[in-house]
Amino acid sequence: MNPASGYSPVILSGAKDLVVCAVRWETFFLGTSLPVVTLGMGAQRSRQNLEKAILKYSPRRIVLAGFSGAVRQDQRVGDIALPEIFCAARDGCELKIPTDADLRARMEAIIGDMIPTEMLGHDPHLRSQIGSCPAFRLLAQTRQISVAHIASPLEKCDIGRRWPDACGVDMESFAVASICADRGIALTCVRAVFDEADQRLSSWNNFWRLPSWYLKAASHLAQAIRCCLTESVGLA
Repeated sequence: MNPASGYSPVILSGAKDLVVCAVRWETFFLGTSLPVVTLGMGAQRSRQNLEKAILKYSPRRIVLAGFSGAVRQDQRVGDIALPEIFCAARDGCELKIPTDADLRARMEAIIGDMIPTEMLGHDPHLRSQIGSCPAFRLLAQTRQISVAHIASPLEKCDIGRRWPDACGVDMESFAVASICADRGIALTCVRAVFDEADQRLSSWNNFWRLPSWYLKAASHLAQAIRCCLTESVGLA
């Protein structure tokens, strides 16, 4: 599998938006002239690298993009979440950062639309895998749970029972939200389900050995981020 073959990005731009992700392949399908900063996995790396990025770019808004683990059986690969409540699983500490009032409506308006062909280039494998799929499904849940390590299936299910309104689990969202709250910087968080509740993952550190469902999660995430940036770039 070579998802890079034939990819021709659509260039987006937006003043004072900074897109951040944990690892570079989360935003593989997003073509943008905005700064995209890789923070690294885990809370400590995220905090350190986001502080540096804020000093460098002085953003008005952080767009946190990335994958998360499902915590309910009805959450599927490629589902999109717009978290507004960020919770640290270890101590239950939480922050509420409301999403742009119009963003959910804009995303709901494009549910069922096809993934734009320009995101796929001319690679026949990409087109056969995701080119005929609806863009994404938007989850109703808005609470994102952050943990210290990649969650096991048992841990994900436990999180789902503990927080029935959880939209997913990751390692970085609470740390990023904390810095944004402290600095008075707007935050938009967009997460795509990468692993379902009963799936076990190891640490994915080799792009070319990613599982096949990566294509669906990454392309849906890119489509959702494009929707988030629509207001900044004036796209229809």
